[in-house]
Amino acid sequence: IEELIEMLCRNQIGGSGQLVTTATRVLPARPAEYQTPPPIDPAIQEALKSRDITRLYTHQAQAIGSISQNKHTVVNTATSSGKSLIYQIPILQTLLSNPQARFLLLFPTKALAQDQEHSLKQLVAQIPQLQVYVDTLDGDTPNTKDCPERQLISERAQIILTNFDTLHTSMLPNVPRWHAFWTRLHLVVIDELHIYQHAFGQHVSHILSRLQRFAHPQFVACSATTSNPGEHLAELCSLDPESVNIIDQNGAPQGQRTMMLWDSQTQKLPFSDTTLIASHILSSGLRAVVFCRTRHACELVFREIADYIEQHYDLLADKAAQVVCYRGGYALSERRDIEQRLFNNQIQIVVATSALELGIDVGALDIALIVGAPHSQSSLWQQSGRAGRRNRPCLTLVVAETSPLDRRIVSQHCGLFEQQFAPAHISTDSSISTAHLQCAAFERPLDRKYDCAFALQLHKDLLDPDNVPLPWDRATNSWCCALSFKPWPPLLVPIRSSHNDNDRLLWQVLVLPSLRVLEEMDTWRAQFTLYEGAILFYQGQAFGIHSIDVDGRLAMSSVTDVSWFTRASSRLDIVPVSTERAVKLTDTKWICSGSVSISSTVVGYSRVDTRTKRIIEYVPLPQTYPHTTNANGIWIDLSLADLQLLTNSKCNVSDSVHAAQHALCAAISLAAGCDVAEICTACTNPSDKRLVVYQASRAIADKNLLPSVLDIQLSST
Repeated sequence: IEELIEMLCRNQIGGSGQLVTTATRVLPARPAEYQTPPPIDPAIQEALKSRDITRLYTHQAQAIGSISQNKHTVVNTATSSGKSLIYQIPILQTLLSNPQARFLLLFPTKALAQDQEHSLKQLVAQIPQLQVYVDTLDGDTPNTKDCPERQLISERAQIILTNFDTLHTSMLPNVPRWHAFWTRLHLVVIDELHIYQHAFGQHVSHILSRLQRFAHPQFVACSATTSNPGEHLAELCSLDPESVNIIDQNGAPQGQRTMMLWDSQTQKLPFSDTTLIASHILSSGLRAVVFCRTRHACELVFREIADYIEQHYDLLADKAAQVVCYRGGYALSERRDIEQRLFNNQIQIVVATSALELGIDVGALDIALIVGAPHSQSSLWQQSGRAGRRNRPCLTLVVAETSPLDRRIVSQHCGLFEQQFAPAHISTDSSISTAHLQCAAFERPLDRKYDCAFALQLHKDLLDPDNVPLPWDRATNSWCCALSFKPWPPLLVPIRSSHNDNDRLLWQVLVLPSLRVLEEMDTWRAQFTLYEGAILFYQGQAFGIHSIDVDGRLAMSSVTDVSWFTRASSRLDIVPVSTERAVKLTDTKWICSGSVSISSTVVGYSRVDTRTKRIIEYVPLPQTYPHTTNANGIWIDLSLADLQLLTNSKCNVSDSVHAAQHALCAAISLAAGCDVAEICTACTNPSDKRLVVYQASRAIADKNLLPSVLDIQLSST
């Protein structure tokens, strides 16, 4: 790896790009720090020895001690620092003395849960006197009369690994099935704590509050990239911050980590700098993960690397099978196969989206090659942490492209590789709170006497029966679930959806002539991916889309061999439908909030050369399918004087309005404490006479949003 770094420093790799030397940061190697933990059962010690673990790092020992004292605990140390052991050991220790205890382990992705299940079962197998059932429960778990696997899991499993989606939609609403499990629940583990922020974090917080109506477990959380782990865990779980014990002194060893920024200029060669760097990685025998921002970019990079190998077959003849693509949308069996091959060191380069960002064990990787600067420090360090595991020297190389964000980072890269993480926050949308009250009332009616504490966590108006958005049952003196939410309220409360209900319907891409299902995708993604003439890449192979069946949500495709990809051109129209509130800014200007109609239409597409990224031709679509939804929005109508001022200042009016809309998005997200990605505007067809933004998800209630916005002094231009 030192040779590769030296070649990068001499600009001997790549085409017209170059190393931004002033951004380079070298983190020196750090030895391990060990500490003796509280007494561990000899059987568990022997099981650990089978993994060559004879001593525990300081943070592991401290966390195990904290958990053994029944303290709520959060461990905030670097990726690959052995955080799994801090809850695995106490769980097994408890089960040796109390086999009736139950444990719930929550992960943000199915892949991470599957990975941890494998690790835990291996450890349990080394303890003969411990008969423990460990099961994963998620959307892929069968649930039929012929295969009642979910029923069996609820009855026998002592340790269940799942996600918040399953807890929300399947476990909590099914009270009779899970009653016994909840009464024995001893500990809840929340992995990747930093994931649960903003609107998603609020959903998770309410789900945990609903769980605590049936159980009073101890909480343990793990994270690597947040500046307020204790405060965030307390907020999610409705705990007293003083009751949360924070472990943040990392005792795990770390090999030397070199972090570099590569400026990839306009390409003049047949292959990109990313591909040329990847070819050197292949030749050197090193192992790497190449992170891309989108599924489409992931496929293009993978295809280009494959083409390079084919053109240089004499040098890289045995490397074709050593490069794979990994992204969402692939079949479950394909993803599991790639994960297993990664773990077994059978893959040299994996080109992936952020689907591989979280902590599944991918074996020992040497390099994290990040194409395009990540949008947050948290993402940067999560991706960087994929390399350098097991105390190996490693390299993180960020390849800056041509986007405005990347150009800004190249020119102002100070602090790019500093570990300065933003504090985690959750939203306070009253509509989300109300929806979870409906779910809670379905699980068990809300009693005025016994459920006030729970209710106040979710909705501040609950103590006033006149304002409670739930039916009041005078006979039982409780609030009940509204009929409009039945028969299964969680289905009407999606916790990850950032679009309307129709967007969750899946489209299928079928391959002719066999009609096998190539890929499934949600409606929102399908709108910009599936249209007549589109090129869809799947594991580097191009498929041409021939026809679309909108009613059946089907796209017919066939294998093709082309030297271009397609880029959809869309029109976005945002029109206010109703004004719920208007506040005067100046004598001639008002800021309004209310409902807006959002209509997006793919009107054509460009064929873009795969190598040069130049547009070959534009193809208009003869038939378009508008996609319309409603959302909460905020807008400011501009006066003729405002537009004239821009014209007199020799500013492009459309560009100025567009820039102002993005500034408004940033200001609103800052004021409301939400992710800027949750506030959107029109980029493809901005209005010249109105600043208008809308919330992409149910992130913030508009009545809470507007006052926050007014606290910021917005310029009329």
